[in-house]
Amino acid sequence: MSAIIYTYPLLILLISGLAGYSGISSKTALGSLTAFAGVLTIYAPSQLDISGTLLSFLAAVFFAVSSVISSRIPIDLVILTAIQNIIGLPIAVAIYILAGDSTGIDVTRVIAIVHQGLGASFLAYIAWYRLLTRSIGVASSIVYMVPAATYIMAIPIAGETPTFYQILGLILVLIGIYIARRRGS
Repeated sequence: MSAIIYTYPLLILLISGLAGYSGISSKTALGSLTAFAGVLTIYAPSQLDISGTLLSFLAAVFFAVSSVISSRIPIDLVILTAIQNIIGLPIAVAIYILAGDSTGIDVTRVIAIVHQGLGASFLAYIAWYRLLTRSIGVASSIVYMVPAATYIMAIPIAGETPTFYQILGLILVLIGIYIARRRGS
């Protein structure tokens, strides 16, 4: 997992601010930067491959741009998500097949792919787009819970043993979200 992909919330703040779509408070910016520092700290021991890092950053840029655009267009969120998943699901299946998994596709894998495209992703994108239309600042800070929650779930599921840096990263993520979401001055 490359933490670089999680530059997209910062890019969303930057793009929406530069485009004049939303004013970003210093509190939101500081909170988002702190939360991102937490994500970097959680994944600090990861090995970085230059091509993977560049592709992750490119994906973050595209996702940030599309998120800002989608927050501005008047389209029903269910329709937008359905279109996205209808287009993306066959592409994902094709990539899976072309990647050359020697075990092939069985019923379990088909169910998993369909669930991902029509279940989990569908609901997650509806929530994401709804949050974006309400507040880009909130969306950009809350999203840092994803890598933090993923790591927390990996402890019992994958038997991960938290290190000092990962615990510090989780704390930074929570502090960053708190700063970004805190009301008042």
